[in-house]
This record gives sequence, C-alpha cells and structure tokens, in this order.
Amino acid sequence: MQPIKNFIHSTVFKIAALMFSVSFLAIVSMFTTVFMSDGAQFDAQAVNVAGSLRMQTDRIHSVMQDSPGDIETINQLVDEFDLTLNTGVLVNQQALWDNGDIAKHHAIVANNWNEQVKPLIQTNLASPSNSNTSSLEVFNKLVEDIELLVVAYQKYAEINIANIRLVQSLALFSTLILIAIAMMIVHRHIEQPLSKLTSVARQIGQGDFTARAEETGK
Repeated sequence: MQPIKNFIHSTVFKIAALMFSVSFLAIVSMFTTVFMSDGAQFDAQAVNVAGSLRMQTDRIHSVMQDSPGDIETINQLVDEFDLTLNTGVLVNQQALWDNGDIAKHHAIVANNWNEQVKPLIQTNLASPSNSNTSSLEVFNKLVEDIELLVVAYQKYAEINIANIRLVQSLALFSTLILIAIAMMIVHRHIEQPLSKLTSVARQIGQGDFTARAEETGK
C-alpha cells in the first residue's frame, strides 16, 4: 500500500491527473456544445416555419378577398396551413416542451385556427357572395397569436444559445484553473527543487563541498 500511496502523492501523478482532467473537460464540453448546437439548428428552423404561418394566413385572406370563388386555391392554402401547423418541426418542438410557453401558444394558434378561422373560411366558400370584411378581424387575431408563438420559439432559441455560451465559458474558465494549478505544481515540485540542486551543484563545482540540498524528493 505504501508504494501506491507514494505514487498517488507524487508530482507525476498530480500532473497526469490534471492533464486527464483537462482532456476530459475538453471532450465533455465539445460533445455538449455539439448536442446543444444541433438543437439550436432545429430552433432556428422552428422560428422560420412558425413565421411562415403569418405569410400563409395573409395569403389565404388575400385570396378570399380578391378571388372568393377560387375554391381550389383556397382549399389548397388551407391544407398547407394545416400541414405546417400540425406536422414537422413545430409539433416536434412543442412535444418536447409540452408544459412550456411553446406548447401554450401552439395550442392557442391551433384552437383559433380550428375553431374560428377554418369555420369562417368554410362558410365563405359555401356562400362566396356573403363574404364580409369582418373576417379581417378574425385573421388579424390569428396573426397576433402566431406572433406570440414565434416569440416563444425565439426566446427558447435565445436560451439555448445562452446555454451554449455558458458551457463554453465554464469550460474555458475551468481549463484555465487546471492549467494554473498544473503550473503551480511544476513550479513548486520541479522548477524550484531543480533550481536549488543546480545552485548546490554550482557551489560544489567551485569547491564548496559543504553545500547541501534541502529537497528530500517527497
């Protein structure tokens, strides 16, 4: 047990442990950053897709006002909106945060679309001549809800970016601390003893055989 204990307290072991810690910290930081960066890419995509809902809403309302009898185009735009809202990256992100702001605003947009906007569209398609300007208020409310959904995704993306920066900063700070500790160990247990031994050797070389080294090697 004594040799093992001596090895654990040796300078070589301390430096090796610090080098391992720095390497391990770098690997963990790299994988964590890569994982979080992949998530950030999906966040950016979700922001873009959520923002596209505003354009689709404006397009549907525009066609309803300009060409209320173009049932095929309107139905196609409605199907595209349904597909964007209920499939793909928006649903995946919403499922990951089913108790957060993203889920809440996604549910509000979906409810507004299914309970207010789509019935209004179907009514106008059934009686194009009865289309009225009150639909503008309904569509504007949907756009407002979509804006809040986009903001929720943007906030989540910003939080992820902030977390990536935090991880990188902590990794850098920890690495600098470990390097500083390693330099202190090298200075205390290697550089200083070698300097003293060199001084003693110089004195002996000059004929002073009373010179002694105080270092014990422990």
